Amino acid sequence: MKLFKTVRGKLTLYFVLVFGVMLCIFSTFLYNIFAKQNRDDIDKAMIVLAGSINDEIQSDNFQPDILK
Repeated sequence: MKLFKTVRGKLTLYFVLVFGVMLCIFSTFLYNIFAKQNRDDIDKAMIVLAGSINDEIQSDNFQPDILK
């Protein structure tokens, strides 16, 4: 193609490639941050839920049918 033989075409191609690589790296970085934060939030919620279930089981007025 004649477009990639000109300086303007080459600069455009390099810009698109560099911008695309930077966008992929940035997107991967953001995804990893939000995925870790989401996992941490779920883990905290599960710990709180397990603690409340444990407290209910340890209480004096425990009813076994609550586990169903």
